[in-house]
Amino acid sequence: TGGGNGPSLLMGNLIRSLFNTKTSITGAGLSAGPQSVGGILDSGFNLQNFADVNSKSKFFGITTSNKNSTEYQAADPALSRQFGLVFQDFANALSLAADPLGLALNDVKERINAFTVDIGKIDLKDLTGEEIAEKLGAILGAAADNLATAAVPGLIEFQKVGEGYFETTIRVAAGIETAGAALDLLGIT
Repeated sequence: TGGGNGPSLLMGNLIRSLFNTKTSITGAGLSAGPQSVGGILDSGFNLQNFADVNSKSKFFGITTSNKNSTEYQAADPALSRQFGLVFQDFANALSLAADPLGLALNDVKERINAFTVDIGKIDLKDLTGEEIAEKLGAILGAAADNLATAAVPGLIEFQKVGEGYFETTIRVAAGIETAGAALDLLGIT
């Protein structure tokens, strides 16, 4: 039984090997184009999933076409919301730092709202959960540092080795606020 299918199956495989197209995913993850922080705070974070796709076509075993493309689709709304909340937290922390640092709050907020975040494509293909968290943390940390540098410039000389600018800004503002509260308790102005 089935003996008659052997030659036709073999012929089908031979034909497919002569004329075939192979498609593979070369990258996949999250993507977000340029967005102002003000726009993120007003309308949310525009996050997408992406997949980089490679298609190779062969004719008699010779590659006749090798095309790369990227396909996008909307990311899970809950994930987009989480990214938006992260940038809201960055904006809130920098706004709170304005007063202790002696900066006009409106000026700091204007710089925050005007700042453009562009995280681009974040390839997460084949990464473990821990590796994904580490990569996203690094990308969001860099975005926070760039935002802080734009919103509250002039604190580079206070930066410790290995400390990001956002962390420096918050640390210096908290230190000034703590020192001010201690001086107030002692009746010193």
